[in-house]
Amino acid sequence: MFEGRGERDGVSFSDIILYLKLFRHSLAPPAELPPLIWGMPLDLRRHALDFPVVSPAEVARSWGALALEQRVALARGALDLGVHPLALGRFLGPGETALIAALAARRRRGRPVSGRQIFRCPARAAHANAFLDALRLQLFAERLGARHVLSGFATAFAAYRDVVDIPDGRLAGDDAWAVTMSAVSGEIVALPCHQSRCWYYAHRDFARGVAPWLSLGRRPLTIADRVRFFLLYFVAADERPTFSAEDVARAGRLMVEGSARWRDGGRPGEK
Repeated sequence: MFEGRGERDGVSFSDIILYLKLFRHSLAPPAELPPLIWGMPLDLRRHALDFPVVSPAEVARSWGALALEQRVALARGALDLGVHPLALGRFLGPGETALIAALAARRRRGRPVSGRQIFRCPARAAHANAFLDALRLQLFAERLGARHVLSGFATAFAAYRDVVDIPDGRLAGDDAWAVTMSAVSGEIVALPCHQSRCWYYAHRDFARGVAPWLSLGRRPLTIADRVRFFLLYFVAADERPTFSAEDVARAGRLMVEGSARWRDGGRPGEK
């Protein structure tokens, strides 16, 4: 996706990431940031954003087709990430009650959270959108099964925890699993935000047409944050830019909000 993403018109990938971090409450993208990256044009085919739905019957069939060692590894991995045993059991079906009970010994009890609860709170819904951006990159199987959901969840949650650095409203493993279950059960809808010209996700019970990450509401996550996270999902960890306190302070003096261009042509790290 980022072929030739080094210097382009004097603005590097690192410049754009730093711009988004500094001006996180701006609704205007940098002039050099392609519109398709900042947001998806509202005339794109909407179905491209929809999540594939998996039925309980397909979950049971695909799960039962796996070897016992695979089932144990996948279930244990989900539990280790914080997925509630009851929530995992509901997805895998009653046939796996004994397996989950054995793997979940001494794990917390109580009731698992639901995706509807997550999307009811704007701060949590904003984090759910950041997580779903990562999850959407994983669930592209032509015929979705239990293994795809579990492995896709684990990969997306690892990316989310690694990239999303805003703690307010951040999702735990149980929360992210609840959002995943809402996505693959058909509860998530994609809606257009005409102010930022981006698509966003909402629970069908809360599809009110107000994006949860709009900066005008001073949300914990803004549209610039979401774009920064989305970009970093595509970049290997050892290629992600890092900035010192001096870099950030200097950039704040040099950058003009609304554009990633620099007043004096300099960038962090340049002498």
